[in-house]
Amino acid sequence: MDLYIQIIVVACLTGMTSLLAHRSAAVFHDGIRPILPQLIEGYMNRREAGSIAFGLSIGFVASVGISFTLKTGLL
Repeated sequence: MDLYIQIIVVACLTGMTSLLAHRSAAVFHDGIRPILPQLIEGYMNRREAGSIAFGLSIGFVASVGISFTLKTGLL
């Protein structure tokens, strides 16, 4: 029973944080923080902001994530 409560709490918190990020009330990606005002002011649409966020994320995964994974032997 305790495990189910933990799963429900984590699911609710994850849903709430993703909703806040979707509404631009919270930013979890520090690389996006400088371009967020352009999105809010209307100089950029959500598709452009999403492509920038994806580019930053995939760059981070490629440069840091893969090298860390290979070095520590996680895979």
